Amino acid sequence: MADRGPPGRQLAHENPVTGRDGGSRPPIFDAHAHLVSDDFRRYPLADQAAPSWAGRFPPPGAAGLRERVSRHPYTAEAVLREWDDSGVAAGAAVQYRTAYGQDNSYILDSGDAYPERVAPVVVLDAADRASAGQLAVLARHRGAAGVRLTGPADGGTLPWLDPGTGDGVWGVAGDLGLTVVIMYIPPGPSPDALARIAAVASAFPGTSVVIDHMGWPDFAGALGTSRFGLTAAHLALARLRNVHLKLTTITLEDLAGAGISAAGFVRYAADAFGADHLLWGSDAGNSQGAYPGLVSRAVAAAAQLTEAERAQFLGGTGRGLFVRGGRAASGAA
Repeated sequence: MADRGPPGRQLAHENPVTGRDGGSRPPIFDAHAHLVSDDFRRYPLADQAAPSWAGRFPPPGAAGLRERVSRHPYTAEAVLREWDDSGVAAGAAVQYRTAYGQDNSYILDSGDAYPERVAPVVVLDAADRASAGQLAVLARHRGAAGVRLTGPADGGTLPWLDPGTGDGVWGVAGDLGLTVVIMYIPPGPSPDALARIAAVASAFPGTSVVIDHMGWPDFAGALGTSRFGLTAAHLALARLRNVHLKLTTITLEDLAGAGISAAGFVRYAADAFGADHLLWGSDAGNSQGAYPGLVSRAVAAAAQLTEAERAQFLGGTGRGLFVRGGRAASGAA
C-alpha cells in the first residue's frame, strides 16, 4: 500500500512510554511495521504495477518509492531506535509488498540480525504448491513468525486464499504455530470477503488468523450508530476464536475522517471480540508521520479499556501471535 494520510499527531503533554501521569506502561508490541532498506543494490525495489486500489491509495511507483526511501530509509536500525524512544519492546516486520513483492530477503535478514526484537511476517502465494514447503523452511531456518496473504477481493471469492493441495500454507501454519495475516483489496467493507475468510478459518481452527485493518469497517455514515461501522459480517467472526483483528494507523485515520471516536470504537470491538482478539500495528514505513505520534494515537484509542485489556491490545496479543519460528518450536503453542 502507498503513503496514507497526514502525520500522526502527538498528544499534548504525553510521552508514549510513560503516559500523562508519568507511570510506566506495559511493553508495547508493534504488530505491523514495514521495513525498507536504502541499500538498493543488495535489496532492489520491485518494479510494481499500479495496484487495483490506486484510486484510493495512489502508488508511488519504483522511482517514487526509491526517492522516499533515500530520504528516509525505514531500516531495521531506524525502527529499533524509534521503538526504543517510544516504549515498544518488539514487533512484527511485515513484508512490504509495495517495495519488494514476494522477495522477503530484507525482513528475514533483519530478523536474523535482531532475533530478540524482530519477528518476520513473509508474503507468499498460497495458491503456489511450493509455498507450503517454503514457509516451513523459512520458519525453521529463518525465524518466520507468520505469512501474509493478500490479493483482490474479486467479489468476495478470494481465490488467493485457498489452502491448496494438502492444506498448503494453512496446514503448515497450524502445525508450526505460525499466524496467517490476511488483507484483501481494494479496501472497503465486503461481507462476501469476510464470509470467505470465516469459512477458511473455520476449516483450520488450529491456525491463528489476523485480519489487517480490522477488515475495513464501513465507517461512512456510521457516526452515532451503535456498531461503529462494524458490519454483521465482521461481528460473525467473533465466534471463531482463532480469528483476530488488527487495528492500524490506517483504521485510525478512517475513524478520524468519519468523526468517530477511536476510543469508543476500540471499546465496542473489545466487547464484541474480546480484547485478547484485538491487536495494534503502526503500519510505520507506509503510513507517514512521526513514530511517537503513531504510538500515542494507539494509546489514546485504548483509553476506555481496562488496564488488563490495554496490555493485551497494545502488546500481549501481538506478542503471543508472532513468535519467531512459530509457537510450536517455542513451546508456546
